[in-house]
Amino acid sequence: MAYLQSMPKNETIKLREKHVGAACQLFFRSSPLKIVRGIAQYMYDEQGERYLDCINNSDIVTRT
Repeated sequence: MAYLQSMPKNETIKLREKHVGAACQLFFRSSPLKIVRGIAQYMYDEQGERYLDCINNSDIVTRT
C-alpha cells in the first residue's frame, strides 16, 4: 500500500482509468486530489493536508 501513496499522481490517474468503471466520475479532472489515507471522518492528501469527508463514498477506507 505504501507504494501507492508515493506513486506520482499522474500514474495513479492512469491506474484509475484502467481499473475503475466509466460510471464513477472523477471530479476536478484537471487537478484531482490524491487522497492517500483516511482516519475516522478525515482524509489526507499526499501533502498531508486534512479534509473532512462529507460525501462518505464507498471507496474511502478508514484505518486506525
